[in-house]
Amino acid sequence: MAEEMKTGHTGRLPAPSSNHQLTTQTCDESGQSAGSSTQKLLVQPTYTSHRPQNSSHSTPTPGPGSTSPASDVHQTIKPPDEDPRTATLAMRTERIVRLAKFIASGCAFNIDLQHIDHTTLKTAELEPPVTIDSLSELDIERILSDPKLRHDLNFDQDVSFRPNYDGERGMRKKALARQYWAVLAVELAFYMHVAIRRDATVLTGSSISRRMVWRLPRMFTTIRDILKTLVRSEDADSIDQNLDVDLLMQQLENGVCDLASVAEWLGLVIKGSCSPVRDAFVSSVVEQMKHSVAACDPCSLSFAIEQLFSILEIMKLDVANHQIRNLRLFMIGETIQFSQKYFVQYLAKSDKFDRRSACIWFRQRLNAHLRHPANASTSVSNLHVLARATVDLLPFYLDLPRIPHTFGFDYDRLLEYRAAFHVHCAREAIVSAFTALRNLISRKPVPPALDSESLLLHRISQLDPSFSRTLCHYQPPDEVVLEIARAAYESIGSFDSLPAAEDFDFAFGELSTFLNVDTSRGAEVQAKVWRSLQELVQHEVERMLPMDELEMLNYCERVSQSSGSAGSVGMATGRRELQRASRQVEGSPNRGLESLSILATKVAHVALLHWRVWGPILYEPFLEIEEDTFDVDDLDDDCAAEQQCGADAAFDEDLECRRE
Repeated sequence: MAEEMKTGHTGRLPAPSSNHQLTTQTCDESGQSAGSSTQKLLVQPTYTSHRPQNSSHSTPTPGPGSTSPASDVHQTIKPPDEDPRTATLAMRTERIVRLAKFIASGCAFNIDLQHIDHTTLKTAELEPPVTIDSLSELDIERILSDPKLRHDLNFDQDVSFRPNYDGERGMRKKALARQYWAVLAVELAFYMHVAIRRDATVLTGSSISRRMVWRLPRMFTTIRDILKTLVRSEDADSIDQNLDVDLLMQQLENGVCDLASVAEWLGLVIKGSCSPVRDAFVSSVVEQMKHSVAACDPCSLSFAIEQLFSILEIMKLDVANHQIRNLRLFMIGETIQFSQKYFVQYLAKSDKFDRRSACIWFRQRLNAHLRHPANASTSVSNLHVLARATVDLLPFYLDLPRIPHTFGFDYDRLLEYRAAFHVHCAREAIVSAFTALRNLISRKPVPPALDSESLLLHRISQLDPSFSRTLCHYQPPDEVVLEIARAAYESIGSFDSLPAAEDFDFAFGELSTFLNVDTSRGAEVQAKVWRSLQELVQHEVERMLPMDELEMLNYCERVSQSSGSAGSVGMATGRRELQRASRQVEGSPNRGLESLSILATKVAHVALLHWRVWGPILYEPFLEIEEDTFDVDDLDDDCAAEQQCGADAAFDEDLECRRE
C-alpha cells in the first residue's frame, strides 16, 4: 500500500510502497542525536528503525497488547487521555476474556448473553496482528527499493528495524491486537470444551458459536506461511505436512488434536532457524503452550500463541537487520543515482508533488543573496546558496516559506535541527542575562568570564536538560534565574552571599527579554546564533564538498564523537570546585562553539546531499528554463501563475526527456 509523507504544513512527498518509517533523532543542546521520534506518516507504520539500546540479541519483549498470564491476560488499564474508541475496545476485550473462561468451564449454554458483547466475536480482526503481508516490507526486495531507508542510511550508521506502536494509532493497534487474542481465546475454549466433553455440538449448536467468525484456520495458515519464509527451502515440505490446516481443524473439531505435540515441533523448527540467544525464550513459550493445553486454560494458551507470533516477528526482524548491515555500504554508495532515478520517474508521472513551490523557494533565496550589497562583488555557487537557505529554515523569527517538499525525507531531521538551534539561542540568552547582571552588581563593565559561563550552562543543563522550560520567555523557571544570579555573584568572588531580591528580579527580566524574539534584544540573540551558524555551515560545506556519501557519513560521526564531551564539567558549589571546573574548560575558550559546530556539520550534510540529488534534476533545469520564459524578478510575486505556467510546461517536457 503506497503511503504519503507530510513534508511541511501542506503537501506530500512520495513514499515507497512500504509500511516502515525511520525514527528521527532528536538533537540535544549540542546538536547531537537522542532517540525520540516524530511521526509524519499519514498511515501508521508497522515498523520503525532505531539505534539499538544495549544489545541486538537482548531477550525480546512481549508483542503488542501482551501481559503476564498470571492475572487476567488481556485486562487493560485505561490511561487518562486514552482515545474513547480504544477504551471501548478494552471493555469489549475484558468481556470476551470472561466469556472464554465460561466456555472452558463447560457453561457455554448457560451464559447470560446480555452481559456479553457478542458483536465483538464478529467485528474483531480476522487476521493476527503479525501477518505475511505486514512482514513483507522486510523482504530484501522491499529494502533495496526503499528510497527513505537509503536516504536515512546516510545519516545513521546503525539503522535497524523494530515494531512500531508509537502514538495514538499505535495505541489503537495494540487495543485491536488485545481484542483479537481475546476472541481467539474464546475459539480455543470451544475446542477445549469439545476435547473434554466429546461434544462437538457446542461448535454449531450454541447461540454464541453461531455468532462466531472462526479465526483459527487463518492463524494456522499465517504461522505456516511465515515459517516458510524463515527456514531453508528444503524444509518447506516438512512445514506443509506438519501444519496441514485442514487436518488440524478436523482434529480440533473431533477433540483429538494434540496441540502439545504441535508446540514441541514448532519449537524445534524455530530453534533450528533463529539465533541461539532466542532459544531460552522459545523454550519458555513452548512450555507455556503445553501447560495451557494440559490445564485447559484458553487465555493462557492464547497468550502463548501471541508470544509465538512475537518470536516469528523477531526472527524476520533479525534477518532484515542483518541484510541492512551487509548492504549498508552498497546502498549508501548508490544513494544519489537511486534517488535521482526514483524521483525523476515519480515527477514525470505524478502531479501530487509540488515542485513549483520548491523551485520558487530556491530562486527567491538566490535572488535575495544576489541583491545583498555585501555579495555584489562575490560569486557564490548554487550549492552555497542552498546551504544558506537550509539554515534559514531553522529560526522561528524569520518570515520564511514552509519547508519545501523536496526536503520530505529530511522533514523530521530539520525539525530536530530547529530545536537544537533554539537550544543554542537559549544558551546565548542565559549568557547575556548573566553578563548584564554581572555588570550591574560590579557597578562597571567587566571582561567576559568564559569559565563561569561554561559552568553556568552546565548547571542549567542539569536542571533543564532539553532547555524546553527555559525557552518559555514569558515565565522562565525560577531555578534557572537563581543559577544565573548565583553564577554572577560567584564570578566576582562572592561565594557565600545569597542573591538579593532586586538582583533576582533583574536577572528574571533580562532573561525574559533575551528569550523573546519579539523584542529587539531577543531578535539580536537569535540573529547572532544564526550568523555564527551560517559561517560554520559554509565552512563545513567547503570541507565536505570533495567527499563521497560514505566519507561524509563517517566524517559527521567523527565530529559528533570528538566534540561530544568537549567542555564537560562537573557540578561546583564552592570556591575550590569553581576553580577546578574553570581549569577543565580552560582549553575551550570559545564557549558553545564546539556544540554549534556539530549542528553546522549536520546541516551542511543535509544541504550537500539534498543538492546532489535535487540540483541536477530540479533546481538547475528550472533556473535554465525560467530565464528563457520570463524575468526572474517576477518570482518575487509568489502567485504570478500565468507566467509560471509556461515554465512549468517547459520543465515538464524537459523532465520527461530526462526520464526517457
